[in-house]
Amino acid sequence: MSGTGPGDPGERLPVDPASALDADGAPLDMAALADYLDRGRTPRIAAYEDDPETRNALRALERIRDLGRELVQVEAEEADAPGDDFFRGVLAHISRESRAGRDIPLSHPDPAVSLALTEGAVRTLVRQAGDEVPGVLVG
Repeated sequence: MSGTGPGDPGERLPVDPASALDADGAPLDMAALADYLDRGRTPRIAAYEDDPETRNALRALERIRDLGRELVQVEAEEADAPGDDFFRGVLAHISRESRAGRDIPLSHPDPAVSLALTEGAVRTLVRQAGDEVPGVLVG
């Protein structure tokens, strides 16, 4: 059994989140609990809030999130601010990527029709195709 009430320092945490069980012995869906926390615990789900093991898991997830935020904040404070060269490089890259570029002619059976695709449109198509493939990063 957990501690005597919400937030008790004596409450135990599940050793392995994959083996965390609710009071009835059913496995907890940590992804669903994380989504519930993302929504600010609203609307209230009685099955979560009234189950001591689930409340314990929710508090553990909240503590992990708080710790993660603290670590990110500490790292951000310790990191050097990017220099002007970094921002110039980012802006130059954005400028290059946003240009339409040259026209790439496309053939059409009707000689009266003139079709073209810009280099920028091709870059966009390649990036979108890459975004659809898991594990692929198009630079």
